[in-house]
Amino acid sequence: MVPERSDFLAMTAEQWDAVMAVNLGGTFRLSQVAARVMAERGYGRIVNVLAIQAYLPLPQNAAYVASKGGGEALTRAMAVDLAPRGIVVNAIAPGMIMTEGWTGTSAGDPTLDTGATALVGRMGRPEEAAALVAFLASDECSFVVGQTIICDGGRLLSRRGDPGRAD
Repeated sequence: MVPERSDFLAMTAEQWDAVMAVNLGGTFRLSQVAARVMAERGYGRIVNVLAIQAYLPLPQNAAYVASKGGGEALTRAMAVDLAPRGIVVNAIAPGMIMTEGWTGTSAGDPTLDTGATALVGRMGRPEEAAALVAFLASDECSFVVGQTIICDGGRLLSRRGDPGRAD
């Protein structure tokens, strides 16, 4: 859930709780249901989808940032508990991915990164993030455990400010 941006001091507890319930609570509940089935088989792969905002927070987005950072911690905790049961848990933290939903929300908002700040100079394609998820879910990925893999076109390395901001 990407909430409407809200200044930290103006954010209500209800706004905070709604984001946490979907982003962190949803990840917990879905993972737990899947892990129970996987544990019975003695094998499984869980790949959580987070966001680079856990590392590079956007202004007025505290609940979203915290939920994604919490997802990273949850991924590691799950890995510790589930690896002995044959379940490998990892996560991806994508940067800007060009999806239909995203292009509709970015129109006219110069503070949203349209890919120009990534080292590759563009937004990611859904199939690029999907390929990483497929690898992490594959048998070939048996020794990567409890990690969050960033796929952001070099955004975190770029040192460029967000468009529309005077950094």
